[in-house]
Amino acid sequence: MTLQHSLLPQLQRSRRLGILIALVVFQSVTVLLHKQTSVLHPPVPRDLSDPFVLASEPNGQEDLEPMSRIFLEGRATYTSECRRFKLTNITWGQSVAPFVDKVGAKVLVEQMGTSVKIVPTIAVYDTANISDFDAMYMKALPDSIIKPAHATGWTAQVQNKSYVCFKGCKQETHKFQSWLGEPSEIEQAHKVAKKVMQYTLSDVPSPEFQKKEPQYGFVPRRVLIEHRLPVERMKEYHWWIANGQPVFVCIRCDEGRTKRGSYYSSAFQKLEITSILEPCQHLSRPKTWEKMISIVKNMGEHVPGVACIDLYADDLDVYFSEITFTRGKCRTYFQPLVADALLYAMSNDILAAKSITADYVEKTVADRSWVHVSFDLGEPLLSTNKVVNATGFPSGPDLCRNQATANSSVCDHTIDSVASWDLHCVISKENALTAVGQSKIRTIGRIVQKIDWLLVLGLVVLLVLVKFGHKTRQLDRPGPQVFHCFLYLAAVAVFKTFQTHSAGLLSPRPIWYTVVESYQTFKIVHPVTSPAIALSHFATYWISVSAFFSKRLTTMLILWCLYEVCTAFVNEYFHFGEEDDSVRCMRVSFILYTKEYAINDVVRVYLLPPLFVYGYLLPKMMLYWFGPHGCATWTLTRLGLAARVLSLYGVHAPHADHNGGALGTANANHGGGKYSAGFFQTPRVTDTGLHGATRRDGTGGNQGYFPTNVNHSKTL
Repeated sequence: MTLQHSLLPQLQRSRRLGILIALVVFQSVTVLLHKQTSVLHPPVPRDLSDPFVLASEPNGQEDLEPMSRIFLEGRATYTSECRRFKLTNITWGQSVAPFVDKVGAKVLVEQMGTSVKIVPTIAVYDTANISDFDAMYMKALPDSIIKPAHATGWTAQVQNKSYVCFKGCKQETHKFQSWLGEPSEIEQAHKVAKKVMQYTLSDVPSPEFQKKEPQYGFVPRRVLIEHRLPVERMKEYHWWIANGQPVFVCIRCDEGRTKRGSYYSSAFQKLEITSILEPCQHLSRPKTWEKMISIVKNMGEHVPGVACIDLYADDLDVYFSEITFTRGKCRTYFQPLVADALLYAMSNDILAAKSITADYVEKTVADRSWVHVSFDLGEPLLSTNKVVNATGFPSGPDLCRNQATANSSVCDHTIDSVASWDLHCVISKENALTAVGQSKIRTIGRIVQKIDWLLVLGLVVLLVLVKFGHKTRQLDRPGPQVFHCFLYLAAVAVFKTFQTHSAGLLSPRPIWYTVVESYQTFKIVHPVTSPAIALSHFATYWISVSAFFSKRLTTMLILWCLYEVCTAFVNEYFHFGEEDDSVRCMRVSFILYTKEYAINDVVRVYLLPPLFVYGYLLPKMMLYWFGPHGCATWTLTRLGLAARVLSLYGVHAPHADHNGGALGTANANHGGGKYSAGFFQTPRVTDTGLHGATRRDGTGGNQGYFPTNVNHSKTL
């Protein structure tokens, strides 16, 4: 009996350790079985010596290099190239002159054999026959447009027995003229119209104008009169092409005299591109969309470089308007700059234009893999939520030219070091910039690198000494291990001071700042809409808590060893799957920031996580999951089980719609729920704040657009 009683505690301890080890092994196997690519072969950074080579995938499709890696120099844009080389290039101007001739372009487009309709020409005047344009002829004109064939602007219209020069006209000729009554009225209107026509034939374009847009200097001076399209029931489309391929289109919200328009891909997905136009609220897909794409592709085979093809369309027909190469004298860049750079890359064969798809364009504009993280080193307060901001951009130059970074040249030099990575985190703190690059591909090799193996080795050596050492075995006495836990953490802090990234033992700022900053960052990088991250934390952070409640030194050492390996591995693995680039960069940046000081890092890594995980994240996750509007309730309701269960507690479960759709979708009977895309679309922090029902493809989800006319910041 004495032997049995003496062996019983050891058997119980062995059983507990066996359960712990089995649980850790099970968690590790679960992680290994999780879907991923290239598990054993982590990717390496791309060699920038040959940055634009197309890689062929096994399915035979070409995988283009993303613009977030290619666009690294702010001057490599279409607008910049146009300003520097096109506006003063006479040879180039002469080569494209036939396309900008408003009379000759009609003939060229007609010869291209597309289904586009050509606006019928009424008359063409030059200096030889302008005298034939008299008042009686003008009076007999149908609704028509009068414009120079050799210049932009100076466009007038005749409509309902009235005349007005409405585009690019001098003040004295802009006045509305009507001839509804007295014969003298038509004489006055004719006088103004002929004066404008004669002026455009003799003085337009001016020598100064020809220096800025030389192509118009090679177009014969003529005035074109053509039938006026019913633009009131049509929309104007500015199709931007590069080396024959349609890239995106600007759709004017209404008749083209207002400065409102939105940009769309060729798949009719809205792009967050801005120029000088205010975006439209909503536009529906035109019935002639596919016809326009076919027309533009066909015309693009004959038009060189970057050009803008203007079309008018209604529900039945598409009409050709004009082709321009230096729109607005190239004064305004597209925003974000990466859209401007995409035109440049395609026209200069950096990217194969024929390989550019609508999906590539959409991803290029919506990409936010360049993240600027700025730290507010003032006093952090829980009520102010101003500790760190993360702002996503589609390219390095977009980031560097943002007002958040003061010195663009320093920024340009900094971003070069991380250009080859998938994720680019640029951190600013105390007017200093640091760049960190990461791969977005989750692999075992990359995650294992996050484990501090020297510390693990030290724990294993210490465990062996305590367990099997002749003199040290007596240290493994039963009793509380709280003191030993803090002694271990103190040793870890000393160990971290000798690592290369360390700037000292303790930050000069109060330790309370680290606590508040860690809490604010934790809230952002652990959204309840990422249950995998939350569940992985619930399943692993108990190890550090158990270490403080262990009864023997060897048990404590084993638990800390498991914490260093398993918790770190699982934690990094699931955070690697975070889709929001700003969230990932915020976490990476904050870890890098706190690792500078050993004690602050120990507090962040060992003491605070269990408090945040079980004191904040677990209750929040339970409310989200089991609340009346939570995922569990939604699932049970769809199975028809929740109503009976919740009624026992006096809670009325939300009802699914009669169409079988997700709860929360508005319907006439129930009035709709809180979220327009169902309970799974709980608002989540992204680069635009809180949202959860906008995808890049416009069909719902959590990867939305980031408007370029707002601050895409994430404030903690």
